[in-house]
Amino acid sequence: MSSSSLVIVLLCAPIMGQISALLNATVGGSVLIPCSLPVNSTSIKWFYWQEDGSEKLLFHWDKSGETQPVADEYRNRCQVFNTEFSSGNISIKLNNVSVGDDQKTFWAFIRFDSTKPLDHQCKSSLRVSAAYQDLNLTINSTLNSATCTAHGGYPEPEVKWTGQNKSSGEQLDLQDAQTSHQQHPTKKTFSVTSTISVKELQSVTCHVYNPRSKQQIEKTAVIDAPGEELLSAIGVSIGVVAAILLLLLLFVCFFLYRRRRTSNCLPTANPPGSSASGGSAGGNASNMQSRSVESAGESEPETVNLLPGHQSALYRSSVRRDGAAANVTNEDSSASEETDDHKKEADETKTTESDKDK
Repeated sequence: MSSSSLVIVLLCAPIMGQISALLNATVGGSVLIPCSLPVNSTSIKWFYWQEDGSEKLLFHWDKSGETQPVADEYRNRCQVFNTEFSSGNISIKLNNVSVGDDQKTFWAFIRFDSTKPLDHQCKSSLRVSAAYQDLNLTINSTLNSATCTAHGGYPEPEVKWTGQNKSSGEQLDLQDAQTSHQQHPTKKTFSVTSTISVKELQSVTCHVYNPRSKQQIEKTAVIDAPGEELLSAIGVSIGVVAAILLLLLLFVCFFLYRRRRTSNCLPTANPPGSSASGGSAGGNASNMQSRSVESAGESEPETVNLLPGHQSALYRSSVRRDGAAANVTNEDSSASEETDDHKKEADETKTTESDKDK
C-alpha cells in the first residue's frame, strides 16, 4: 500500500466509524441533533454544523471569536449549550421544524489543537411528520356513498375503510375507495379526500394512518335507511304546523272570552243614586230601561252588578244617548208640523181660486 493511500484511509477512518443517527421531528416542534466528543473541549479549536450536500451553515464557533455567517433558513432557529462545551457536548437544537427539513442530513465538523485537519464528525438525519387533523365523515344517502376528509398532515397518509354489514352484522374491510391528496403550496402539508360506496351497510368507519409517526385517527357514522331523512323532515313540519294551529285556537278562544265578558258588562238597570240626579235624568233612565225591556221581548235583561264608579259612567253615557234620541224625535215632530202647515196653506189657496172662478 502506498503512503498516499495510507493517509487517505487514516483520514477517512473517523468518518467510516461514525454512526448516523435517524431523528424523528414534528412540524412546528423542535429536535435535538446530538454530538458528544470523547475529549475535553478545551482542546477544541473550532467546530460548526453544516447541511449535507450544501454549504449552508447552521452554527459556527471559533475559540478565537471569529465566526462564519449562518444560512438564512437556519437563522434564529438553532440553539447550542455553551455551558456544556467543557463536557464535550456540542449538540445543537433545531427549532420550528418544517416540512422542508425532511430527509435532511447534518454534519458537525470539529478541529482540535493538533496537526490533524479533521479529528471528529457527528452525523444526523431528520424524518419529519405532521399529525392529520379535522377528520370529517359525511354520508350521502342519495348516492349511497361516504366521504372522509382530513387536513394538515405529513407525509401522505394511508386511508382504510371498514363497515358493518346491515343483514349479517359482520365487520368488513371495504375496498375500491377513491382517494386523492392535495399538498399545501407553502406549508407543504397534505389534505386527503376518500370516497367509498356504502350499499348494504349499517355503519362505516374511516381510518387515516400516518406511516411515519404511526398515528391513526378514525371516525364512524351510522347510515340511515333511504327515506328516513324525508320522514324526519315531514315529522318536524307536522309538529310545527300543529303548534301554529294550537296557538291560533288559543287566540280565538281568548278573543271570544273577552268579547263575552265585554257584552255582559253593558248596563241593564237604573244605576244607584239615579233619584238624586234630577227628575229629567231619572225619567230618561226609566225610558231607556223601558225601551230595553220592549226590545228584548218577554225575556228580562241580565242585571250586572258594577262598581260605583263604573255605574256612574254608564249612567251618564245612557243619559247622553237618551238626550240625543229625544232631540232627534223633536226635530222629526217639528218637520212634520211644518209639512202640515204647508199643506193647509195650499188647500186654502186652491179654495180661493175656485171661488174666484165661480
